[in-house]
Amino acid sequence: DSLFAQRVKRISEINVSAGYDIVSFENELSSEYDRFIEVKSYVGQPHFYWSKNEIEVATLYGEKYFLYLVSAEKVGNPGYNPTVIRNPAKSTIESDSWLMQPTSFLVLPAGI
Repeated sequence: DSLFAQRVKRISEINVSAGYDIVSFENELSSEYDRFIEVKSYVGQPHFYWSKNEIEVATLYGEKYFLYLVSAEKVGNPGYNPTVIRNPAKSTIESDSWLMQPTSFLVLPAGI
């Protein structure tokens, strides 16, 4: 692999609260990290769970943030490519193509 590819880093091993898993480059002309990748795997129909922190980081990075949806059933197939969503904060939240459903809530005692 090239020196360029060796500079791609898996951040989730170092900082689990970064809001993304991998820092990379938009292209070989990039002199600094400018692609922030969150990887989500699923079984069956494409879906993913997105934390509040991940949504905030995706909103902050906008066009530099990518969501890679990986089918756990197909990932080993030759020629398989994950679904890549650029700027998911805009393209999922503001889209009629995705439905967001709350699955948990933080519950605190009143007055604290």
